[in-house]
Amino acid sequence: MRVADVSGLRTVRGVVLDQRSRAAVPYAAVVLPGQGRGTTADANGHFALALPGPTRLQVRSLGYEVAEVQSPLGNEELTVLLTPAAYALDEVRVAPAPPDPVAILQNVIKNIPLNYEQQDYATEVYRHVRVSNFDTLRYEAESVGRLRVPAGYRHFTRGFLMHEDGTDYQVQQQRVLTPRRGPESASEVGGGTQGLAASAADPVRISPLFVARNLRKFTIKLDSVRQQGGEVQYVLSFAAKQANHRSTGTYLTSVYQGRLLVQKRDYAVVHYEALWQLDTASYNSTARKNAGRNNLLEKLYAQVFSADRSTHVVDYAKGDNGRYYARRSVGVAQTAGRELRNRQPFYYQSLVEQFFRPLP
Repeated sequence: MRVADVSGLRTVRGVVLDQRSRAAVPYAAVVLPGQGRGTTADANGHFALALPGPTRLQVRSLGYEVAEVQSPLGNEELTVLLTPAAYALDEVRVAPAPPDPVAILQNVIKNIPLNYEQQDYATEVYRHVRVSNFDTLRYEAESVGRLRVPAGYRHFTRGFLMHEDGTDYQVQQQRVLTPRRGPESASEVGGGTQGLAASAADPVRISPLFVARNLRKFTIKLDSVRQQGGEVQYVLSFAAKQANHRSTGTYLTSVYQGRLLVQKRDYAVVHYEALWQLDTASYNSTARKNAGRNNLLEKLYAQVFSADRSTHVVDYAKGDNGRYYARRSVGVAQTAGRELRNRQPFYYQSLVEQFFRPLP
């Protein structure tokens, strides 16, 4: 795997728009093909990415065709137009009355025991990690390991008082492409752990969204119904009405929202996208109250954030046993703020790509 040249980087800024409406496309993924680098557009479609020169970029968002563009030579803002996928399809199913999105998700939940593994299972994991701070590459590594998921694992935080069984991840081979120059900082990930950890790579298994009693905690909408490759597919969007531990599966979250691609034939989720944002007001308040007290909370809350968000994209595939598994997981975290002890600013971008292969 090649490591991108990080000398002579310049920041390229751009905006992602819907080709038809010219409306902003929020949280589109902007990546450098084959290099394991990228970023995510903000809620207004704007993005910024450090590049070594004119570079080919791929821009993608659920419901749109993938766009390939070249970064500009000068300092002008790059405008990327995404074509809605529905307009590019040969067949689009137009129903006289749109299906009920809540009923669709209820069917997804009802069919989870049939569609997804419920017992202990093991999978081989290829993992690629890349961390940069401002324009400096701080760490990059790739590894192959083995992940064991116990039957009772259903919560990222392992349930009440962490009494549930957790996953076991063992690294078997590792290649460090860029070694760390200092200790790992908690600021690198911030609140984005649920998009980056191997234990969080299967949201159908652990997200509160896929528990029937939690549906009332979400706003669920049907974005489109489409037909592709002989399959009728539903595109659903979801958003936690009140982002808390019961609706997000983690703590100190202010936003949890995303999209699902559901096959009508078996009500299996084959694609998942999610966005988390840290509750920076609550986090920063705790950090400032404990600054200088030399206690455990001061160590846990050692920084303040001006921004903290992460995205998580998962593709599911059907295995030899007829059940779906998380084949590919891509998490991107962006954190900005400053350390409290030395007042050093930071702007971390962390990317974790994971590919899974079920083991017998």
